Amino acid sequence: MYISGADPQADVREGVTGVAQIDWGQNFAWGPNFGFVKVNGQGMSTLPYHPRHVKQSVFLLAQPFRDRVLVLGLGGANIVEALVEDPQVEHIDVVDWSYELPALLSEGRAAEALHFALSSPKVRLFKADARVAVSLFEKGSFDLVFDNLGFPNWIGASSINSATYFKKIRELLKPEGVFVRAANYSAQNRLAVLAGLVDTFNHVEEHAAGEVVISSRSRPNYSDQRILEVMEINAPRFVVRHLPYLNWFKGGFASISKKDVLGTAPVSDDLLIYEYFWHPTTAFKKKLSEYMTR
Repeated sequence: MYISGADPQADVREGVTGVAQIDWGQNFAWGPNFGFVKVNGQGMSTLPYHPRHVKQSVFLLAQPFRDRVLVLGLGGANIVEALVEDPQVEHIDVVDWSYELPALLSEGRAAEALHFALSSPKVRLFKADARVAVSLFEKGSFDLVFDNLGFPNWIGASSINSATYFKKIRELLKPEGVFVRAANYSAQNRLAVLAGLVDTFNHVEEHAAGEVVISSRSRPNYSDQRILEVMEINAPRFVVRHLPYLNWFKGGFASISKKDVLGTAPVSDDLLIYEYFWHPTTAFKKKLSEYMTR
């Protein structure tokens, strides 16, 4: 009751990693059918959609190669829902450390709002720390990786913004694969995050509005026409009319190079254990994979 405020409108799930909750229709200009998703008191997303996550999904769905996708950070599962609805996407691996959030989003009112996306046969969910997960998948497994994990200033979040972490993600991508990352950084740590990306990837583009960063081994290959098509498909999810956003989507990116980070060093952890240099054996990864899918 201390966490949820004993709100009778809240859906709450408590367990080994804390508390996940959805507050329905509380102080939202969007109306009573919107839910505010929180994990351990931290806001994650809104249901049935989140305006920022809709924009991010446009860049994901505009990529020409998206058969196999890795989503790091479940949030409100808005991104997963958009991927499930795309016929080209065949398989989606989702990693989230919360044991309670996936259960909460897979049942009741939340599941209906998401059109039961997490129950799709396309989706495989791993309840794990992303730092561990990126070491366990096979190299070259994914066409597309999306990361919407913590801000660098959150306690314990430096590892998921570190150069080592980005190198692990690069290894997971196919040669033509693309890494789309939510621009979860502020002015103080923006350059450090970008420094890690430009050290790792051959091509880095940052969106001017601070929504996403796109990284790849070569320049991402998506067209303005494809972006328009994706916007049309996602039009009902936009709070305002979507067509005025076209120029925002098309012209918002700028390439980032090493000179743009002004000599800033990439993020790294003081303790080597958090840079997870350990490389598990194939046999261990197989056993752990079997355990995680039970």
